[in-house]
Amino acid sequence: MNGQHLLIAGGGPVGLVTALLLEPHFDAITVLERHDGGMPSSRSLQLVLGERGRHALRCCGLEQAVIDRGLWVRGRENGAGGGFHAYDEDGGRILAVSRVVLQQLLEEAVDTRPGIRRLDGTAVESVDFEARTVEALTRTGRDTWQYDVLVGADGVRSAVAQAMLGEEEMTLHKMDLVYREVPVQDPGWSHEAFRYWSDGEIMAGSFPGQGGQRGLFVMHPRGMEQDLFDEAKLFTRFPSLKGLGHGVLSALKAAPAGAMGSKHCSRWRQGQAVLIGDAAHAIVPFMGQGLNTGLEDAVALMRQYRSRGRAGHEAVLERFVRRRQQPAEAIRTLSDRHARHLLGQSTVTEQALEERSGAALRSMGLPDTYASCAFSRTRFDRILRREWRAMGMDAPVRRKVA
Repeated sequence: MNGQHLLIAGGGPVGLVTALLLEPHFDAITVLERHDGGMPSSRSLQLVLGERGRHALRCCGLEQAVIDRGLWVRGRENGAGGGFHAYDEDGGRILAVSRVVLQQLLEEAVDTRPGIRRLDGTAVESVDFEARTVEALTRTGRDTWQYDVLVGADGVRSAVAQAMLGEEEMTLHKMDLVYREVPVQDPGWSHEAFRYWSDGEIMAGSFPGQGGQRGLFVMHPRGMEQDLFDEAKLFTRFPSLKGLGHGVLSALKAAPAGAMGSKHCSRWRQGQAVLIGDAAHAIVPFMGQGLNTGLEDAVALMRQYRSRGRAGHEAVLERFVRRRQQPAEAIRTLSDRHARHLLGQSTVTEQALEERSGAALRSMGLPDTYASCAFSRTRFDRILRREWRAMGMDAPVRRKVA
């Protein structure tokens, strides 16, 4: 490879897994992470891994280590008394794991690889795609890196995406909700269930965690903090949360509010630079597939390099983009719809279609849409088309992706 250098912007799980998977194909890999130790406080405390995400970890040799530090979740419970609903009739499970734990395991794995270097506290400021250079602000000043391939895995507010795309090429769809999460002492809820509450305006939820703690998140309209937390209206809306104690209200009010929404980029590549994960296609978190889709991107990119033959970097990256853009659009559609379902905002038509499609798929011996997303690696666009075919309906015209 004669000195081929891969530069990755973003040292979160997607960036680190990309480094591990692509190490055999580059002589040197540098990972630039803008945060100087620790993770952003507005991010979710608990992450969920389905088959797509676990497969990526399997490819890195880390799946069992993550399983050992996580908890299996078999279904969801409505905190208002709706009972337990299994995710999958065949016993499919998702894995809940602490964000901090997953990050630590990945950093430790990367740090054992002599061909990979991590640089925390290094924020990308500009990219010259023709010269193939990145300028970044470091702990001691500014520095410049030359790259043969640049991967932008630096999240929704990606500096690489900002440098690559014009305003008309990148669309952010913001929800009216903000997100807060705090750790709480486990009040004895099932360790095998995601517990949630929703009244059509706000939603609360809790994934199990190891060590006697759970994460409790609340999604609410911006500006509602005083009513919900100072006046304890959260407990009025969801009485079963009272057992957590009033201290949780002040903790939630003090927790940073994270924006909720999705992101669409019409173009993911420029020259020998490419966007992956949330930098290219952030989605709302209600299907639990945001991280999983980003990790699936990393596996897809690895596969393109394994089969590259004599192809140059631009051809490899273009093949990757063509393979991944349609699935990304499909999971965005599915996540938006599932958000309305969990928030109690589905229309009568949407409710009828969801029930009809689930029944039709089961009658054909197929898993429903949620189970296919969580427990298989079937492309999301194929899952969406299969759902429509099962109902005997024509699939919507696919959005043309540049």
